[in-house]
Amino acid sequence: MNCRTRNIWPHRACLSLSLSLLISCSSTPPAEPVRYYTLDADNLEPQPARTPPICGTLHVTRLTARGLLGGRALLYRAPDDSPEIQAYPRYLWQEPIASAMTNLLVDQLRAAQVFTQVTATGRTQTDYRLEGEIERYEHQPLHRPPRVRASIELALIRPRDRALLWSRNYVLEEPVGERTATAMVLAFNRLALALTQQVSADLRMWSQSRLEPIPKGR
Repeated sequence: MNCRTRNIWPHRACLSLSLSLLISCSSTPPAEPVRYYTLDADNLEPQPARTPPICGTLHVTRLTARGLLGGRALLYRAPDDSPEIQAYPRYLWQEPIASAMTNLLVDQLRAAQVFTQVTATGRTQTDYRLEGEIERYEHQPLHRPPRVRASIELALIRPRDRALLWSRNYVLEEPVGERTATAMVLAFNRLALALTQQVSADLRMWSQSRLEPIPKGR
């Protein structure tokens, strides 16, 4: 009687390997999903105009931001004086922070009624232009207490002769109540609101003085 034997060990080895991989994959926790956040402008409230608005159109140009600040990642610095800036891998702004902050500035300046008209587009001839750069907008988790911090440079220009009418550097901070992503984003929102309200208040003060640049040679 001729008996034939089959070597089934390779098949068993493959089956064992497949089961091991399946068990390994099923035991791996799912990756944390990417979360998207917005700068909330819902807290804006119309401010009563103490003085008549400046007769003219203000064009708020899109703020600039360099490097990682130009993207959508939420940034942090640890420790506070570290030269290294890092990005949270799974926390993103819905739109680049420069665009979101520009929109918030437009909304606030319209509510403040400092100018008769405020626009975010330069399609028509405008009387004034507000431009600037976001230098910092970051979380500092190791600060005591943890905080978010911003540094923004702004300038008011008269387009017809590019005269500098007003400029200021804003450095603001806001404490973070809890060590959670939600608390961090809420602090960022409060910071943005405080910043834009301060800008509108400062421009209102400027409008009262109506300062003109000193002509060259005088």
